[in-house]
Amino acid sequence: MKMNKIEFALKYWHDRLSEEYGEDHILNIALYGSQNYNIDTPYSDVDVKAIYIPSLEESVLERKWKSIELHNKNNEHCELKDIREMCKMYQKQNLNFLETLFTEYRWDNSKYKKINNAFKSKAENIAHYNMCYGVKSTCGQALSTIKMLRSNPIDLKKFAKIIYLYLYLNKYIDGHDYRTCLRVDESERFLSFAARPLLIDLKLNNLTSFDNKFMKETDKTLISLEEFFKNASENVKSTNDETNVRYFLKKTAFDAIMLYNELLAV
Repeated sequence: MKMNKIEFALKYWHDRLSEEYGEDHILNIALYGSQNYNIDTPYSDVDVKAIYIPSLEESVLERKWKSIELHNKNNEHCELKDIREMCKMYQKQNLNFLETLFTEYRWDNSKYKKINNAFKSKAENIAHYNMCYGVKSTCGQALSTIKMLRSNPIDLKKFAKIIYLYLYLNKYIDGHDYRTCLRVDESERFLSFAARPLLIDLKLNNLTSFDNKFMKETDKTLISLEEFFKNASENVKSTNDETNVRYFLKKTAFDAIMLYNELLAV
């Protein structure tokens, strides 16, 4: 059932983007969200990000790079970005963009096999290119969510998001490969709870996962998490690969634009 839902969404966005922009302009369409984290529910949306390859003329003459958010009738999202803009987002180390390099749920344009394979081969380097940025980006998301949660402490979906970011960030800082960072496996725990079933129950607004003690200590837990996210960036060092990754991203974007124009000339 899950794969049918994802396959349907990928086909829908492929057909819509191909009709509106032309298939040759689309490098890939990749899912982001809870399916990548192994904490999806039957009600999880299927949201995607797509990479747009501009023509040489567009890349020279248009000052603003394409960045558009589209919606379907279920209010699921497709974020379409110029390849140069997407590379900038990779450099900011936001997990919602980085995860698209690793997801198994995707459509890749076969005409750009070399470009897609280049991104996949460098995915780990890109995801750890600047860990300071990565940690600060995640902490920013978490602290913003904690602030919203304080005004609505029974928003269990937001609580799930904070716990997920806590689990993700600990693995990221410890230097795990990025797929491991993204996915919550059966062995992971948060406090005295098995993390994966806890997160799924929270996302379903199912209070049965909480015993009375946990509910009484919600504020204490939030304070502890807030303290963690405020201090997580201390002593985190960037890699020595920053220049190489920046060069790779700019060159790969340039190569994709030139390849599109070769296809256009055929």
